[in-house]
Amino acid sequence: MSQSLLELGVILAVLFAGGLAASRLRQSVIPAYILGGILLHNFVTNVELINLLSTIGLMLLLFFIGLEFSTSYLRHHARPIARAGVVDLAVNFPLGLLIGRAMGWDWLASSYLGAIVYISSSAVVTKAMIDNRQAANPEADTIIGILVFEDLAIVLILALLTGFQSGGVEAAGLSWTFLKIALFVTPFLLLPPSVIPRLNRLLHVESTELFLLMALAVVLLASALSTRLGFSEAVGAFLVGLLFSETAHRQRIIDRLAPFRDLFAAIFFLSFGLMIPWEGWSGTTLPILALVLLGAAGKMATGWLVCRSSRLSTRACASTGTSLIPRGEFSIILAVAAAAGLPDG
Repeated sequence: MSQSLLELGVILAVLFAGGLAASRLRQSVIPAYILGGILLHNFVTNVELINLLSTIGLMLLLFFIGLEFSTSYLRHHARPIARAGVVDLAVNFPLGLLIGRAMGWDWLASSYLGAIVYISSSAVVTKAMIDNRQAANPEADTIIGILVFEDLAIVLILALLTGFQSGGVEAAGLSWTFLKIALFVTPFLLLPPSVIPRLNRLLHVESTELFLLMALAVVLLASALSTRLGFSEAVGAFLVGLLFSETAHRQRIIDRLAPFRDLFAAIFFLSFGLMIPWEGWSGTTLPILALVLLGAAGKMATGWLVCRSSRLSTRACASTGTSLIPRGEFSIILAVAAAAGLPDG
């Protein structure tokens, strides 16, 4: 226990120092937090605790993004969101696939690389949007729509890849995946108007302590249900945020949960740095650099194609592309899945 307390204390101190330095330099705190994780790679031993805290950070980030939108808005903009998501998939997945083939990898390994290149980091993107106050920008709905589309599409992609990896893909399994998506997402988007007054009554709790406990419980339980159905925690948290955005308690939720979001999100970004070892970089620097540059180019192309078709400004196109560049938690999951099942070499 004392070792865990020591590690957590050091982590918070490193986060404070890194965040303070970034603020003094007027830079984003995210790179500072990730760098702190890299520096503590060999120090932290209680990985399970850090993973739990970082997962809560990811959920709260996506929950807050959901609060910025509404189910009625998404219903009315379902078609442009789907169109933007398809463009993003069509540009970036084949890009990673072709890079893998160019390096001499087989089709399955190259497909995993395609998925890794395709998926953006919901946590990094949403944190940057919150810090930069981008939620009110014209391109914000496009960026969030693409992220939600990616989180749902990657479930199907992962099901396909792991199926091929284990020897085949069953039609029944894919049908069940589609059905789960429909059953989980549709109720949030097609809520009858009578639900919102009931939610308002449920959330009408005078005690700040009890209100906070209830709000956190709902976010965690929805995220847990999301993972049980095979989705990421981010999907469930985002959908609950959408639901709460329609209530009269939206601002109270933001005021009470914002400090928790900032604390746990900081731990999430540090935990991402913890996954990056100092050793093992020799001989891979140039391929990694090339992959990063090509991946960034793919997202910039996505931003340009999507925003120009929506007649947004050049600034909005550039903002969309650069916002989608960060990769993160799901890319690591895909890389681990690939490494566990693909033959060596």
